[in-house]
Amino acid sequence: LLYSKAEDHRIYLEKNGLSFFSSDYESIRSALTEVLAACGTFLLVHLFATRFAWSLLLDKENYNWIDCLIYGTIPMHIIFHLTVYGLWHCCLNFAADLTNYPQRHNFYGNWWSANTVKEYFQRWSIPVHEWLFEHVMKDGRKYLGLSKNSGFLLVFFVSSLIHEINFVMITKRINVPYQSFNLIVTMLMMTVERFLPNM
Repeated sequence: LLYSKAEDHRIYLEKNGLSFFSSDYESIRSALTEVLAACGTFLLVHLFATRFAWSLLLDKENYNWIDCLIYGTIPMHIIFHLTVYGLWHCCLNFAADLTNYPQRHNFYGNWWSANTVKEYFQRWSIPVHEWLFEHVMKDGRKYLGLSKNSGFLLVFFVSSLIHEINFVMITKRINVPYQSFNLIVTMLMMTVERFLPNM
């Protein structure tokens, strides 16, 4: 999949007489706009994280897990949305502007209007969804002989593992596996939705 998309991108550039790196004024202006938006977004993420989130996670003597849940829900929700905007919109569109990538703004779908949890996860990060589907689900079914449900579990396990590795690298210590719990609850919600379609 990655090779075919790269090849399609090369063919698109050749047909339109474009080089790999953009040099026209409009693309450079758009790329600089994305850089400024990303810097502002990550500054806000840093402010919310240092002011609200880290104090809850690091001060275990004064806060228990219930306090973390109550006081950390809204700041973490804001941090999540700012991070998604900064990474999936600003940074990827910056790279798309610089490299003349034709499918600009195709990095996420309208996840905010998803009707099911499955739709949400398919739309919120199209590159991650496509990578997991192609390289974990399809390859797991092809080479390991997994069923559809086993492939589904493998996708969530790999995603959970990668999220936990990122969390450990950021905090520089092993904590409660928050991302794994989140993905387990998500799997349960998707299973309930499948058996109760008119919810």
